Amino acid sequence: IQCHHEQRAAGADVGQVWPHLLADGTEVLIQTSSDEIRFRDRPARLVLAQDVTETVAAQDALQTLNESLESIVQRRTADLE
Repeated sequence: IQCHHEQRAAGADVGQVWPHLLADGTEVLIQTSSDEIRFRDRPARLVLAQDVTETVAAQDALQTLNESLESIVQRRTADLE
């Protein structure tokens, strides 16, 4: 994460999702956001890393369900024609 943020242009960054390995070997997805701030009258960068593993899994499951339902609707519509 640190290397990625050092390479970015100045200003706020939100929404980057990265795989991250926890100390116990578990892989999670984190969403990073950062912004330039002043801390003790010096320029600094505030960085937040949030675990979004469950959110991404839920979004993927919802997408799969939507595709399945769309397929059912298309088949039923074709049956009616």
